[in-house]
Amino acid sequence: ILGGFIFLQALFNVFAQIFRSNGLTKVGMYISLAVNILNIIGNYIFLYGPLSFLDLGVTGVAISSVFSRFIAVIIAIYFFIKHIDGTISLKYLKPFPINTLKKLLKIGIPTAGESISYSISQLFIMSFVMNSGISDASETNRVIDDANIISESEEAELNDKIKDIQSDNFD
Repeated sequence: ILGGFIFLQALFNVFAQIFRSNGLTKVGMYISLAVNILNIIGNYIFLYGPLSFLDLGVTGVAISSVFSRFIAVIIAIYFFIKHIDGTISLKYLKPFPINTLKKLLKIGIPTAGESISYSISQLFIMSFVMNSGISDASETNRVIDDANIISESEEAELNDKIKDIQSDNFD
């Protein structure tokens, strides 16, 4: 349920970035805070409150999360239209802005590669630690933290290279 509606979180993140770039940094934060409180209340309702008789458990929590994200998008659209004088229309996609898409992909693909490589490194580190026979959770965390320190220094260097490439693409 939650994964199928992840686009709602992506939409909210887009609006939050629009608010930030227009000097309304607090708007995204307040919407997020309100929606997280709504999500907590929804979780309580499904787990312990009036809807607990449905015995939905994790499914109920997912429904609450999707509902609260939907509300976040609705509130964000309202603020976008009322306070930024923005418009939302499909006419902006005709003709399709292929050149803009190409520019976005030139930035997005290297950035996504960084995130993917970090996730893969975490997977390998975790599998290495789990297969090494360490059973103590604190020792496992220490080994992972040490490996992260090494990988973060490499990641910082990679970030610098990606920024150089991205700035060259816009020159």
